[in-house]
Amino acid sequence: MEEGLNWKDEIDVPVLNSVSSLTKWAEGAFIKRAINSNKTLYQISLDGYNDPEILNSLKKELEDIIGTNVVQTYYAADKSRSYYRQYAWDDGYISVSDKEDDWLDVSGSTLDKEIFEKIINLFEGKLKPRASNKGVVYMLGKTMSGLELFNIGKGGIELNENNYDDTVIRGYRRLVADLKSKSPAGRLGILSGPPGTGKTYLIRALLEEVLACFVMIPATMVDAIGSPDLIPHMLKIKESNPGYSIVFIIEDGDRVLLNRGMDNVSAISTLLNITDGILGDLVDLRVIVTTNEKTVKVEPALLRPGRISARVDVGFIGPDRAYTIYHKLMGNMNVAPEWEDKDKITLSTVYQKARENGWLPEGVDAPVFGEAEGCPSIDYVEASEKESIGFR
Repeated sequence: MEEGLNWKDEIDVPVLNSVSSLTKWAEGAFIKRAINSNKTLYQISLDGYNDPEILNSLKKELEDIIGTNVVQTYYAADKSRSYYRQYAWDDGYISVSDKEDDWLDVSGSTLDKEIFEKIINLFEGKLKPRASNKGVVYMLGKTMSGLELFNIGKGGIELNENNYDDTVIRGYRRLVADLKSKSPAGRLGILSGPPGTGKTYLIRALLEEVLACFVMIPATMVDAIGSPDLIPHMLKIKESNPGYSIVFIIEDGDRVLLNRGMDNVSAISTLLNITDGILGDLVDLRVIVTTNEKTVKVEPALLRPGRISARVDVGFIGPDRAYTIYHKLMGNMNVAPEWEDKDKITLSTVYQKARENGWLPEGVDAPVFGEAEGCPSIDYVEASEKESIGFR
């Protein structure tokens, strides 16, 4: 039987200066051995989530199989629990990467079929696939230590196209197409219209339809998105979501759209750099800005070809469309609404009228009335996050 690979004698010292260099060296060495000895090289590539305690137990059981000869260890610079270890034995090597408390990556190769099968059996069914990040939203905030991005959950909902006219839907589709494209016509999308017309609802539909990393940017913090302090956080998100673009969402962002002046020149410059600059290209940044002003005088430089993807005006809806939406919500409940101003009906007004007359979103039970110690009470069953509705 051919002797195993002598790691101590055969590893070049410079190789140990790089995790990737050592991995490439090991791959090449074992492929060469497999060819020269006419053996099968068994390759291992496993990753997934689970409870941290279960993962720690699996790592200990893995060492029972392959031994504890660690030729390299790398700990994350941020002093987190993350680590990277390279195990080696005569007939194989295994790289174990733990970038998150509940995420484990195991990869390597071996010429020993029995060890290969033991490793596969050890992890079978115990590493769960990475959950989809569709609809996940981050929020930019400021802490004592500087800028931070906080995961605030999922907010996507399915778009109801019947709530908008054809012009709005066409503009929305242009935004979706550009957000999904690696070569967009522009990196900036603008949603304008009075409060309550459904701009926020359109954004939540984008969260549901587009695979991207969405980041909410308070209008008062727009200047910060050009800060070098934010770049490491964006790169971390990109690393965790390879292939995803980053979409900044700025609601009520009139300040970043208006003609440049003394009070917003920095914000405008930042937006220009993102939508048509090196940073936007390298990190694949996109920006969606909403404004309640239909006739806002947008900085001309933002509207140049190559920067603007679509500008969608989400205006009032006419009485006919309002009645159609209303009666679709109410079903067979034949209650005719009365509009205070038929020329200024908003989507939120229609939904509010429906609620006043007995309609509830799917998944919400009607109020249950009861008595507790002589005091009347009302208990409401909350709607699921997917069914919640918000309009701006």
